[in-house]
Amino acid sequence: MNTFINTIFEEVKSDNKVRIGGLGVFSLLYQKSRPVRNPQTMEPIVLAPRNSVKFRPADDLVRKLNGEEK
Repeated sequence: MNTFINTIFEEVKSDNKVRIGGLGVFSLLYQKSRPVRNPQTMEPIVLAPRNSVKFRPADDLVRKLNGEEK
């Protein structure tokens, strides 16, 4: 399992999409810097740009979860 997860990590890190049939697609998401507010102090701050992972579930998976078997 660790090898599987590390392979997904390395591919997404290299900006490649990882498709797993029947499950979905992992891809890299670039988030620009943006102004936000600290909810405790209400002080405005700027979040630094960062990378994140986006996951889009496969249509078949969503249908099965909603009881709409093909």
